[in-house]
Amino acid sequence: MIGIVGVRCSVEPCFRPPVEETLLVGEMCRRAIMSQYGKAHGGAVSPVLSGKDQSGKVLSGHQHAFYLADDGDGDGLIDTVFVYSVRGFNSLEIDAIARVREVYLGHYCEPMELRLSGVANMENIAQLGRIFGPSRVWISAVPYVMTRHPKRTRAGETKLTKNGRQQDGPEEQIAREWDQRVHDNCSLPLLIDMQLLGATASRRVYRIVRAYGNAPDPVKRAFKFKLMFDGPLMGPVALGYACHFGLGLFVPETATSPLP
Repeated sequence: MIGIVGVRCSVEPCFRPPVEETLLVGEMCRRAIMSQYGKAHGGAVSPVLSGKDQSGKVLSGHQHAFYLADDGDGDGLIDTVFVYSVRGFNSLEIDAIARVREVYLGHYCEPMELRLSGVANMENIAQLGRIFGPSRVWISAVPYVMTRHPKRTRAGETKLTKNGRQQDGPEEQIAREWDQRVHDNCSLPLLIDMQLLGATASRRVYRIVRAYGNAPDPVKRAFKFKLMFDGPLMGPVALGYACHFGLGLFVPETATSPLP
């Protein structure tokens, strides 16, 4: 690997998809980049770009690539796609990302056009875009989606944990996932508090089920949160279902207001 961990691709203004298509954009960018890598290297697959090892087994630990669409100017249209991996990218992987010029998005008649516009290592990653922080407080930019159903008794009553949260409710799922990430990387700050800001507004109906892959469908509810940590955290912060494809993306509190 080389020192580059983050790549910024700007979306050309001729066609910018709505933020509701964040998940589709993430999935299709991954497919386009993997296609370019395979074409250049005799059908080979990059574990970092694909998220799978040579046997096809899904990698654990969240060290493979995240494909994160962002609406940096707040106009409701995606203007940037970040590709990030804490493991870093080698020169062949960066070349594959740079080769992608068009990404087709299914029912949209025209492709999304991309242009490589920045690369960064861990030392200067904050300069690449707002999703990288640092910050102690992070707020949902894209809905958080649960992977498991919250628990209830046979009588339909909410099952609670010792701390008063619903078992497998969104708060507990976020807390459990972050605890696992801290276990995998002890340099991360602790999640000390969170605030449920509510379900996402009905006027923005985000795509929340993947079009490709074999992962089970998520719980089809979307939430927005404010997360508070005990120290500054470098992003990106993406949690929950399809977080490697842009769902559950958070940004520093100073970078945006909560989801409309």
